[in-house]
Amino acid sequence: MFTLALPILVGENAFWGSDHGYHLIGAFLSDMRRVSDIRRCIVITSDEYVGQMAKQEGMDVLAFEAVEYGDFPLTVEQMFSLAGYVGQVCGHCGDGCIVVDHRNIFLASATLEEAKVVSMKNPETLVFSVTQSRDHPCQWVSFSRFLGAGTIRFDSLGENSESTMTTTEGIQVSVVLREGKLQCRVPADSFFGHETVVVRIVPFSRRADFTRSREILFTLKDCSHTVEVTPEKDSGLLFILVSPSSEGAFDAIEYFTPRGAPWELMAFSAKIRNSNTLQPIFGRQDFPPVYGFDGSFCVKGGAFLEPVTAQKTIPFIVEDVCIVCDWIDYWYVGSTSSQRRDGACRQ
Repeated sequence: MFTLALPILVGENAFWGSDHGYHLIGAFLSDMRRVSDIRRCIVITSDEYVGQMAKQEGMDVLAFEAVEYGDFPLTVEQMFSLAGYVGQVCGHCGDGCIVVDHRNIFLASATLEEAKVVSMKNPETLVFSVTQSRDHPCQWVSFSRFLGAGTIRFDSLGENSESTMTTTEGIQVSVVLREGKLQCRVPADSFFGHETVVVRIVPFSRRADFTRSREILFTLKDCSHTVEVTPEKDSGLLFILVSPSSEGAFDAIEYFTPRGAPWELMAFSAKIRNSNTLQPIFGRQDFPPVYGFDGSFCVKGGAFLEPVTAQKTIPFIVEDVCIVCDWIDYWYVGSTSSQRRDGACRQ
């Protein structure tokens, strides 16, 4: 039999601390009572009202302050840490410890039953929930192309004297300092076919303060701008030049090919292919699915409740996931659940 750990960390969250948030927590606790073969159910919380609801369901309450977790989905490390914490405080956890985040309101007790079976068949593993990534990490799309960067120092720039910075692509930025104002100009012959050039100007000082910056759009018709500067405070200016995309297009795509990925670079080419079928990949739709930890739950088998140096893991695919951290997340869940066939979520 397993120990079920339910961290419900309301804190100052505006949604989960509302009447509707408490209503969803109550529905979650009732649903967790349906999980079979549970020797002990522990609610980890510092919220008094949640503690009362847990006691009404016959659950134990473990007071726990977890400000460091914040209003974000729990990481795998945080899940495992909570399981280890429960093991230390409560002693023997039976066949293992199941840690569940109540904020995935699509998650039902039936899913935990299936994950529990997987853990019982593989007692020396860590079972954790994963879901298919909505934003495939296979490629990086650049909506602006980097044209170069450079610096101009004030100690080498005299009053009314001109200084020029040239990037590796030959684009020039000329500056003239007059009475605390910097006249910046990109000569027409420096555009090299680019209709526009965006220049980010970042002042820096001896203490490396890069927090103050501004962006200026230079065009062939408007190639000169004036910027207020403070030579008495700053050491100089950092110029970063990019060419923006036009009409929604992007300028470059860079593919990631990590070790073990089911895609690879083709020989003597910058293109990629499926490692299994060897067929070329032309777009995101051709990539194999990628899964990642979704923050819903983990099952730490009894063999791994003690600290170990190596741990085997088994991913458990969860179809519907949305960790609700605020009202916007909840409204999103409400709209998506209405489009589902069964509409199975706590509302």
